[in-house]
Amino acid sequence: VIVTQPPQIVINSITSTNVTCYGAYDGTITIDASAGGEMVEYSIGETGFSPQNVFTGLSPASYQIDIRFASVYSCILTYQNSIVINEPIQLSGTYEQTNITCYGADNGTITFTPFGGTTPYQYSVDGANTFSIDSLFSDLGTGTYILKIKDANSCMIHPGDITFTEPA
Repeated sequence: VIVTQPPQIVINSITSTNVTCYGAYDGTITIDASAGGEMVEYSIGETGFSPQNVFTGLSPASYQIDIRFASVYSCILTYQNSIVINEPIQLSGTYEQTNITCYGADNGTITFTPFGGTTPYQYSVDGANTFSIDSLFSDLGTGTYILKIKDANSCMIHPGDITFTEPA
């Protein structure tokens, strides 16, 4: 009787991407493993085993990586480190306005102050039709301005609307 040992499972690489926006479920983990030509299956946490080595739609958490032979379920290799999917701090922001000072003048201003998210930021006063990297909007006339702040991952918030009217 010849007893053979299955080949060793080797983890070639594990890559991950963090969640792009606070509260999103778009993190990923990709595992590249080999086992001497044998088919392997992958599991992250409580997902069960699958031949797919790319896991998508992940929330922020710590994930345990397990790999096993597709034909020998009892041989499981557990990666020694957990893979952590992080998320940015929630994007938020405030604004300050300076009202129009004289009848007929277009001298209103809006200044944004962003917090959290992922820098750099962009700002809009027209409901996200156009964006600027400048947080100060000046020479604004009468009308309603729909304010938006967008971060580097395209996460967006609406801190409010401002309506400028002409003084009497």
